[in-house]
Amino acid sequence: MKLTRVQIDKIAATIKANPAAFRSFLEAESNSQGFSEITGKIIIQFEPSYFKKTYKDWQKSDKNSVWLNNPVGNQTVEWKAFNDAYKLSPAAAMKSTSIGAGQVMGYHYARLGFKTVNEMWDFAKGWDGKTYSNDRGEYNQVVLIALFIKTDPRLLKIMQKPELTLSDFDLIAKYYNGLYYKELAIKLDREPYDKTMFKYYNHFKAAA
Repeated sequence: MKLTRVQIDKIAATIKANPAAFRSFLEAESNSQGFSEITGKIIIQFEPSYFKKTYKDWQKSDKNSVWLNNPVGNQTVEWKAFNDAYKLSPAAAMKSTSIGAGQVMGYHYARLGFKTVNEMWDFAKGWDGKTYSNDRGEYNQVVLIALFIKTDPRLLKIMQKPELTLSDFDLIAKYYNGLYYKELAIKLDREPYDKTMFKYYNHFKAAA
């Protein structure tokens, strides 16, 4: 990500978030990356379970459909699954996908102030009405994180604390990634979000 610390901190300040906590949130979600170096596209995570909720005719799909069997994969795999679902329902596919540096799901577009899910995606991809810009897109993706936090009173209250503990990051992970984020971490053989964020938080706080 080409955004500077000053830029990120200014976005955090718009919601009065603890800057170290805000940056740790961003780092844990995507390593502060908004676009893939391999595909050149916005980073995504397509969620088959959400697509089943948003696309009423999903059961008509073949059991071997690419979208239906999507794991948590690399970006090439994710885009194949997304494109497969997009053919069935563009809006449902976009709603069922987490995007950008904050991995904010398209399903939340209205809550974040967008008229359509497509408008939210264009914002995250840096569309200004004429062209797309990855630099502008990465900035906008961090704005999306701030909007998501701002519109969740539970998250906002924690992120505005002057000092955060590991228990605070456990709550953040539950509110943002789901109650079973630790079980998912075990399944994927990776460090759970609370510990990852807390580690980054202490690093950024020490560097302040």
